Amino acid sequence: MTGSSVRPARTVRSASRRVRLSLVLLAVVAACAPMRREGRWPAPAPGEATFLPLPGGGELHYQTAGAGEALVLIHGGFGDRRMWDDVFLPLADDWAVVRYDHRGFGRSTRPDAVYSPVRDLLRLLDHLHIGRAYLVGNSLGGELALDFALQHPERVAALVMVASGPQGLPVPQAEIDDVLAVFEVARGGDLSGAAERWLAHPMVAVTRADPRRAPRLERMVRQNASMFTLPFELWPGEVVSTPTSERLERISVPTLVIVGTQDVPVVREAAAFAAAGLPDAELVELEGADHLPQMSQTSRFLFHVRRFLLARDAEARAIRAKQEGAARVER
Repeated sequence: MTGSSVRPARTVRSASRRVRLSLVLLAVVAACAPMRREGRWPAPAPGEATFLPLPGGGELHYQTAGAGEALVLIHGGFGDRRMWDDVFLPLADDWAVVRYDHRGFGRSTRPDAVYSPVRDLLRLLDHLHIGRAYLVGNSLGGELALDFALQHPERVAALVMVASGPQGLPVPQAEIDDVLAVFEVARGGDLSGAAERWLAHPMVAVTRADPRRAPRLERMVRQNASMFTLPFELWPGEVVSTPTSERLERISVPTLVIVGTQDVPVVREAAAFAAAGLPDAELVELEGADHLPQMSQTSRFLFHVRRFLLARDAEARAIRAKQEGAARVER
């Protein structure tokens, strides 16, 4: 496939100094064969708004489309579920696709206490009777997918990390200061100014320059600008006792790591670190893509995700056929 580089992960020596960032800073800067779904989807038409009640009040907004193996799209910090608009229905041609809004984003309820985004995802899978799923996460969504795989490995069939890396990697102070400045503007009452500063980040320069995609990106960020007034501890980052970056070898499921060549260096380095540290990972560098490859290079993004997940589907069928054959022999 032209315009991208595919290579197996290589071992990378970890940095001697690890900086444990706050969950939000890490999230916004860095950003086994599958089982069939158990039961049936709820009744709504593809893409129709549906809500999952949360313990203690509030709701998690989600949408579903398609049939087949379950695939969950987890958004990052540059908007909400709409960052998947270009790929949601195309992926539903082959899989049962779920996308949802984190608490405080899109149409989900704003959190008023510390919560576990991993537990929210688990609740959603249980609600939809999904035994195991493919998890596709952008930026903080990819970070969350890793944390979910560590806590609930039996529920994950494969991972696709998009412009993302694990918690626990060092981030340059200048990057941290840029993010903190956005929050300071918002907390001073200027949500419009905070949104504009976030949109000006070089991570999304390619998407913002695209006249087909820029209006949606700008709407998402402006309509979610209140996210910058959330306390750091209420952002959708899982609290962990040991940095995820030090536990990657425990995640054994096949993983595709996608990163754009036009993303910022800290994200490209985090993606390379993840691909090198995961036991069964492949790194794909998408030429010309920024922090939102699903928007800035949609066709190539879909090509690689389909290639990777269709191979997992084939492996699942082969395993089931072997198991069924063995069962017939025993009978």
